[in-house]
Amino acid sequence: MKCILHIGAHKTGTTSIQSALDGYDDGQNFFANLGNPNHSFAFQTLFSDDLFANHWKTLGEDPLEQFRLYDEQLRLALEEDREVIIFSGENISYFDENQYKKMRDRLSQSCSSFEVIFYIREPLQWAASFGQQIVRHGRQESDYRIPSFKERYAKLLSAFSPTEIRFLKYEDKNRFSGDIVLHFFDALGLKLAQNYNHQTRLNAGISMEAVRVLRIVNEELYPINRGEILQRAHWKFVGEVARLFPRNGRIDALNFLNFLKFEDYKFLRECAGIEYAVPEEATSSTHCELKDTDLSGIHEVVNRYIFDAGFPREKPTNLAVSLAYMYAFFIAEELNENGIVISDKTIDLRKNLEEQRDAALEQARQIAEDRNNAAEKANRLTMDINARRSRIAFYIDFLDYWIHMYISKIPFFSSSFRKKFSRGAEKRFRECYIKEASKDRFGST
Repeated sequence: MKCILHIGAHKTGTTSIQSALDGYDDGQNFFANLGNPNHSFAFQTLFSDDLFANHWKTLGEDPLEQFRLYDEQLRLALEEDREVIIFSGENISYFDENQYKKMRDRLSQSCSSFEVIFYIREPLQWAASFGQQIVRHGRQESDYRIPSFKERYAKLLSAFSPTEIRFLKYEDKNRFSGDIVLHFFDALGLKLAQNYNHQTRLNAGISMEAVRVLRIVNEELYPINRGEILQRAHWKFVGEVARLFPRNGRIDALNFLNFLKFEDYKFLRECAGIEYAVPEEATSSTHCELKDTDLSGIHEVVNRYIFDAGFPREKPTNLAVSLAYMYAFFIAEELNENGIVISDKTIDLRKNLEEQRDAALEQARQIAEDRNNAAEKANRLTMDINARRSRIAFYIDFLDYWIHMYISKIPFFSSSFRKKFSRGAEKRFRECYIKEASKDRFGST
């Protein structure tokens, strides 16, 4: 049996391709059923040394159980009586040499030949698309390293020969009215279902305004999106941001130049025979810096949203604080759906904390005005650091209170145990907010 292994790369229409492949079986070629049309998690679990443990533990799942499930699904798929088996998972392109060798050894037990499908895309446009994905996932761009096409290809060669690796050009979809699915099926000689209809993009980009909002959240508020409940809250928040700030036209790819790997232009030309025009090197003005951007319009939209949602009673004067309220609102909504009731007192406490923060900022501004320009810059930096610290502390304490309340309502625990946690939650509530409300929690100087 021949094995076709589609490994992405990311942001080259993989979601649409996998959706079209789901359930595909023409009697000779078939798409493996591993529980999800994206085989990334299955392959990462099967061929990672740690069973992809961090991912599964974050979701509250047992990594070993997931391994056994995928191992059985893969065994059944490889026992099918077909000429060609197809797998698709963009995260496979991130494998290291050891993972590739383990994967090939396992698949070689049933497959006698291999064809690796590796979609590539104009590097700058790819960087812009992938950069938006990083922002949506709540990650800080400065901490995220993306391997180049060249690096990924080098690791592929540890288990596959150059003749087994086939590059497909993402832009060639334009020969099929922009439909990447038609291009993929044509390249592999597969037959599309007669009722196939070209769909709108399943993983479309977001507007630059939405990117700016999410960058503030990622860089200043550090989104808490670990665990199934908080992940749902995070993605609902991202979806609402995208709705509030709809996309109008194409985003300037130069805003994501920090993700670009210039070496890929030479690699694709020499190794894949594909040549793209190389953009100019990065300059100080290419990346969209938040401090240089007028965010007043964005702030007004966010304030109107949180005000309509019922809190706070007075609109915050700082965009990051407004976004903290908005993000907390989605967490509260998701927790409420899981049986957690938020006390009305928290709304009043939010207002009090906001008033204290505004007073501290006003005091800091008055002090800064009496100093020279150099001292003003130093004071503003100190103010930013202290404000960030206060927001993080407020955010963590607020969630800690919710968690205590949640535990106190779980029927699984005994009534005495739940009462203990309920009292602990109220005590935590008073200590963190009421008692310290009179203190300067924002570190003003």
